[in-house]
Amino acid sequence: MSYLFDSFLSLYLKVFPWKFRDRFGSPLITLLMALKGNSVQFNDYRVFLNPRDKTATELFLIHVNAGKWIWESYELSLFAEAISANENPVVIDIGANYGAYTLSACSLAKGGSVKNVIAVEPNAETFSCLKRSVDSGGFGRFAHLVNAAASAAHNGECNFRVDKKYSAMSSLVRPDSPSVPSAAASSYKVRCISIDGFLSETNIDKTNNFVIKIDVEGSEPLAFRGLEATLESALGYQIFFEFHPEALKTSGHDPVQFAQHLFDLHPDLIVEIDQHQKRLKPVNSLADFESIIHECLTTREMWKDYTNIFVSKGAELPAEMRKLVNQGKV
Repeated sequence: MSYLFDSFLSLYLKVFPWKFRDRFGSPLITLLMALKGNSVQFNDYRVFLNPRDKTATELFLIHVNAGKWIWESYELSLFAEAISANENPVVIDIGANYGAYTLSACSLAKGGSVKNVIAVEPNAETFSCLKRSVDSGGFGRFAHLVNAAASAAHNGECNFRVDKKYSAMSSLVRPDSPSVPSAAASSYKVRCISIDGFLSETNIDKTNNFVIKIDVEGSEPLAFRGLEATLESALGYQIFFEFHPEALKTSGHDPVQFAQHLFDLHPDLIVEIDQHQKRLKPVNSLADFESIIHECLTTREMWKDYTNIFVSKGAELPAEMRKLVNQGKV
């Protein structure tokens, strides 16, 4: 029965392309998700999903077709390698969504190779699913789950725009932004934290090794500002983050200034993670970043208006990134 179920879903994914599902919705998939307990199994943990969210229904379909988190699977594998390469790091997932990175880190923590896992997610419904997944996997003793948005200031309040179709596209609202039409999104107040403040509150030592993932739809500069003290005192750190120039501009940030801030950290390595080609591209200068920004802003190809960046300082690198250094490409 399970084989027939999965075969039917796989056929549905092939027959009805993403554009069709996005336009007309997927009520059939919502029903089928309910039959599967609104969850999917990955490795040694179960991921619970919100059937009203198209981010979740797409994850569900992708799992049936590929059996893994095909979205950013290359970056996710590098993230796991970075954790394993460093001794007992603190892992921080900022913009955790349904927990691909959080649960991967928790699974490694269960094996004794991670000190703490911190997951920050402002969307209340998505956070509820994340908590259920963590609890179901028996990861509660490793994970600090925070229903908040990461920002520059600690324990403040900010407006959070909830995309009604795709939770992964939700974001903080600029103070000077006009009201968002209710047909596209709704907004409400959420708690904002800085990672520096949260680590101090929870007595987590800032001189640890850190492996950090950030995906906050254009508010990445605010998350970095809230990490300044941690990055200054850390034994070593590695940061994986989404770089989406248009989202940065919409959120009131200059992509070039943000790129310059990364070089001001004096990292050992900055690399672009090309999800489509599954390869790494060294970023050695601001000119390299300006080229990336231009490509993202001018592309007409779906999903290529953003990319992912890796920054490392004082930490052990994943094997594929060590090759770049050994080959003298950075």
